[in-house]
Amino acid sequence: MSRDEIIKQIVDNKLWYNSCLKLAKDSPYPNEMGEDLYQEFILIALEYDKEKLIDTFNNGLLEFWCYRVIHNMWKGTTSKFYYKYKRFYTIDVEEFLEVNHDDRTEEQVYNYNKLMDAFEKAYKKGKIEDLKLYEMMTRIYVDVGSFRAMEEELGVNFMTCKRYVDRFRDIVKTEYNSLLMDSNWDR
Repeated sequence: MSRDEIIKQIVDNKLWYNSCLKLAKDSPYPNEMGEDLYQEFILIALEYDKEKLIDTFNNGLLEFWCYRVIHNMWKGTTSKFYYKYKRFYTIDVEEFLEVNHDDRTEEQVYNYNKLMDAFEKAYKKGKIEDLKLYEMMTRIYVDVGSFRAMEEELGVNFMTCKRYVDRFRDIVKTEYNSLLMDSNWDR
């Protein structure tokens, strides 16, 4: 069997896609993380040495190899997948909050409290774990004032920080808009 046929067999086998989704089911974004894991797995299969891939297939070890690659990518902290995707979802924002919570101005505290009021109303609409992370990232954003500053403080790409804050905003959008219409929002 040729290398291309083996790759096609790997891609056509839904077992690997489902395995990636299953491994990522407890992550903050299970579908996104599972799909990213699957795509990185396919890239590794495409980049794998042609002769080694054919030997693996001929020895009946292709299924074992696929499982091992996916499992190592998910569990490892040195894989490309970890550095491209997973490490951004394992941010320790609690440490940042403990250090910087007293540095906020009165206006930042006021705006944060208003956002948290809206957030509390929206808790029932989403997964608590996700919402708590969004809330913490939003608080950091309010504290530091920009996504670039978040990137410097947390060591996380500024677009990832923006995505967390945007997701928080989207979850509480209805309540947030009602607060804007409310006369109590203005000082």
